[in-house]
Amino acid sequence: AYANQWPERLKQGGGMVMCGKPGTGKNHLALAIAQHVITTYQASALFTSALHLVRLYKSTWTKPTQMTEAEVLRMHISPELLIIDEIGVQFGSDTEKIILFDIINNRYEGMKPTILLSNLPKEALALVYG
Repeated sequence: AYANQWPERLKQGGGMVMCGKPGTGKNHLALAIAQHVITTYQASALFTSALHLVRLYKSTWTKPTQMTEAEVLRMHISPELLIIDEIGVQFGSDTEKIILFDIINNRYEGMKPTILLSNLPKEALALVYG
């Protein structure tokens, strides 16, 4: 239903959180959604892990750097759909929470759908990220 309602998702900026144990098909479903919106609606999509996103963002803090913070932010804000896997796997420092919040909040303000995937139960995810 999420993928078939893509035009409405874009208007609402509706995201989704999928929680479940490893091997339950979260990645498969998220990538199927991405493939559908890319092929049916010519939408842009990016799949990344929380750890990769945080490492890429932090890599801009040392010199020499290949990208600026603004470029990393833009890279994750510009796709019409962003899928972030392994939410909760990273160390959970305040800095990492701020980085993820910055990207997710910018997307929310721009009405761009974001799908978050986590192996944590929803209760544990809520404790970590609120």
